[in-house]
Amino acid sequence: QRRRPLVYASIAAFALVSLASAGAQTTTTTTLSVSTTPPSSPASAANGSVVNLTATVKAGATPLTGGTVTFTDSYNSVTETLGTVQVQSANGTAGTAVLKQEVGWIGTHSITAAFNPPSA
Repeated sequence: QRRRPLVYASIAAFALVSLASAGAQTTTTTTLSVSTTPPSSPASAANGSVVNLTATVKAGATPLTGGTVTFTDSYNSVTETLGTVQVQSANGTAGTAVLKQEVGWIGTHSITAAFNPPSA
């Protein structure tokens, strides 16, 4: 059985704030949390582990139930879209979008989550 070399990625999580939808201006807040499978420190995920990126989108204290969240990864001046996920409404936890991503990275990566409001 061949073993993978142990490579770690440092992950910094960021969220974009104050995105407004067309029409009535509503300020939204997007909060990003990171966890790993199997559990470990999100700041040092081993190569081959799964990183769970969870964005929570709210307008004030109210979770939003429409739109999408786009997750991006920045490393060495290169930005890559990891995926775009529908914000949960009836299934799961309202106002959240979850992306599971296998880590195949080395170095320090900055992960961002940006809310995309539903089109009018």
